[in-house]
Amino acid sequence: MEKTNLINSLTIQLADSSKLPITELQKIITAVLADYSVTKINSNLPSTGDGSATYYIFQKFAQTKFNQGMNKNSLEQYKMVINQFFDFVQKEITVCDEQDISNFITYLKQKNLKSQTIKNKYRILSSIFGFMYDYKYIADNPMKKICSPKMTQEFEEPVTKDEEERIKLVCEKLKPNKSAKALAIFNFLLDSGVRVTEMCNINLTDVNFIQREVHIRNGKGGKDRIVYFTEKTAVRIQEYLRTRTDIENGISINPDTPLFASVHNKKMNKVSVEKLMKEIGNAAGVSRLHPHLLRATFATRLVEKGVPLNIVAEMLGHANLHTIDRYVRISKQNKKYYYNMAS
Repeated sequence: MEKTNLINSLTIQLADSSKLPITELQKIITAVLADYSVTKINSNLPSTGDGSATYYIFQKFAQTKFNQGMNKNSLEQYKMVINQFFDFVQKEITVCDEQDISNFITYLKQKNLKSQTIKNKYRILSSIFGFMYDYKYIADNPMKKICSPKMTQEFEEPVTKDEEERIKLVCEKLKPNKSAKALAIFNFLLDSGVRVTEMCNINLTDVNFIQREVHIRNGKGGKDRIVYFTEKTAVRIQEYLRTRTDIENGISINPDTPLFASVHNKKMNKVSVEKLMKEIGNAAGVSRLHPHLLRATFATRLVEKGVPLNIVAEMLGHANLHTIDRYVRISKQNKKYYYNMAS
């Protein structure tokens, strides 16, 4: 019915400027459109080419996904990828085709990004383009023609006990306030296996120091869970809290007081934590140190202790058991231990 309406509309519009009879003109248009499907799209979009249409689309997408339960941290990741894609293609996302996307994927590979990182960006683009197609902002979904990037197993050696001690020694040599903060963060990440964004969102009221547990609220997928930490880490955190000017005796009446705060007593962000880990890692001779490595080390150590994979997955906040495959790597020391046991 849509194609018939389109043919009639085109015939009427062209009749005034064509010398052909309407019936002949209609036959020609029908023949030309015979092999095409016709979809009415939403044309009420800014079209200045300065990114306004892309911004408009993302705002609609973000609103829809937020209502469906996507958390703000995930939406920030989506926003970052969309901005990166727009900066690369230099045109509105609504007029991008499969070649633009293919060129972008090639560009990411040339930057030697990890395959998991490229896969995540591909997934985000697929979600955005799928949204535009479903809501008729575009007539066709170009992502259907782009193959998903292949994954390669990319393991980093977990932090060894020797490296752990070297990192702690570096933290202890920092200025007092920074030292307390670095030790608290390092120990907590290694103890709990939380994502760095989850750690940044922890409020002081989410922590039970008696039970040594933390309530992670609205984690990935909008799920809550409880994570735990050791008595040594509890001491480190309390030492850090005593350096804070916004907290008295480790207590705050403000429910939004962050557990780990910036110099302005605001919530820390992912970048600042990554920067801190990089600084102490380089000083300790562990240049690969970053928050995610501590999460992987946490998972690896649990597996080496014989904790079932389903329990490890639950502690990491993963619904899919196979997701933890890329976190766990048996250390060289344990490989040698298992080899000696078998020989």
